[in-house]
Amino acid sequence: MKKDRIRKLAEERIALGYSRQHIQDELVLMHPEAKPKRIAEVLRYLAPEATRSQFRSYQQALLALVVLTGAMELAAAVVQGSGEGIRTWRWIRVVPFAALFLGYALYKWRGESLQWLAILNGFAALGLIGSIRELFAGEAEPWTLASGLMSLAICILASYLAAKAFPKYEVLKDPVGGAPPRYLFPPENGMRMM
Repeated sequence: MKKDRIRKLAEERIALGYSRQHIQDELVLMHPEAKPKRIAEVLRYLAPEATRSQFRSYQQALLALVVLTGAMELAAAVVQGSGEGIRTWRWIRVVPFAALFLGYALYKWRGESLQWLAILNGFAALGLIGSIRELFAGEAEPWTLASGLMSLAICILASYLAAKAFPKYEVLKDPVGGAPPRYLFPPENGMRMM
């Protein structure tokens, strides 16, 4: 079974309020031809309703930071640009398209984007080291310092959400070796056992 089909079936069950573990067990029983690990990999990055409600404020803060960072980069290019204006190639270079696309995936509650968002902004936050040195020397540019701080905040928040809202499953192997391994997701806060 393809990932898109698994995702569609899982999203239908998420809309009904099922937990990841319930969906995993049901899809493994309904589709024995699909590998349980493939199903678990798809489910890991989907958020049930209880998880969405628990981490909604974190997700909204992260989305606001991504949009604000994009707007700041655009404003910095306009303010610091030369009098001739910004040409098309500079717009493409200035606007952090990768972060905006990853932000859209986050808006749709796709957990795969969080790791990439954290990595990209972690590298961008490395420029903050030079900005802090310049700050102590009294020569810091406010745009560069603010951009580095925003990237650091996005990196921290995306890492937190990736770890808490989309945790990795546990693989339990049969000690005798006769049964296939079982994939267990951690219990989700706010969900009752079904």
